[in-house]
Amino acid sequence: MSVLKDSRHQKIPLKEIEIATKNFLECIGKGGYGMVYKGELLFDGKPTTVAVKRLNEQFGQGLKEFLIEIQLLTSQNHPNLISLIGYCDEGKEKIIVYEYAEHGSLDQYLRRLDRSAVVSHACGTRGYCEPEYFSTGIVKKESDVYSFGMVLYEVFCGKLCLVDDGTGFLLSGPLAKDYYLKKKVSEIVDPGVRAQMSLESMNKFATIAYYCLHDDRGQRPTMDLVAKELDELLQIQVLYI
Repeated sequence: MSVLKDSRHQKIPLKEIEIATKNFLECIGKGGYGMVYKGELLFDGKPTTVAVKRLNEQFGQGLKEFLIEIQLLTSQNHPNLISLIGYCDEGKEKIIVYEYAEHGSLDQYLRRLDRSAVVSHACGTRGYCEPEYFSTGIVKKESDVYSFGMVLYEVFCGKLCLVDDGTGFLLSGPLAKDYYLKKKVSEIVDPGVRAQMSLESMNKFATIAYYCLHDDRGQRPTMDLVAKELDELLQIQVLYI
């Protein structure tokens, strides 16, 4: 176990991370841009199990994506989001330390249990970033709306963003919007989801997600409006069931 001072979002020495993970002994999966390891830190005065994401540029991402993720995570505080504990930036090492999600993350529930395809690598943050970010380098609250729209489409399609699951279909914001505009959303909806949703619910869900992915930040709905629309959608769906 590694012992850290009582501080949030702190820069953690590489040595402490090596101790916490027993020199990166227990690999628990592949994250958005590298391997993820399990470790234990004494944090806020108590033993805390953590997930340690270690950057590996062969996964197609580098320093820019590392900084994006830290910036986004430090600005968020919600009980349904995995919390950032700290990070490490020493030499070539780029590491992010999160609280450990005991029951896994959303992406694990998006995959069917009988699916035999194995994801070789993921693109992580890049697929959730709005187009403006790559030209301005600035993140605003509207940026989160875009990311949320992408998550909505992931749930809708039962697929992870920019991850090849072996079917040849690569879900992305531009592709999802294209299907919506061509009125072909039903072609990309997960069969299990389609079987449980009314046509009205399905179309409304796709519309909400579509506007979240608008290229113009000013045209995206606020999260308050998105929450209201989703609540109304739930009421429609309850009547259908």
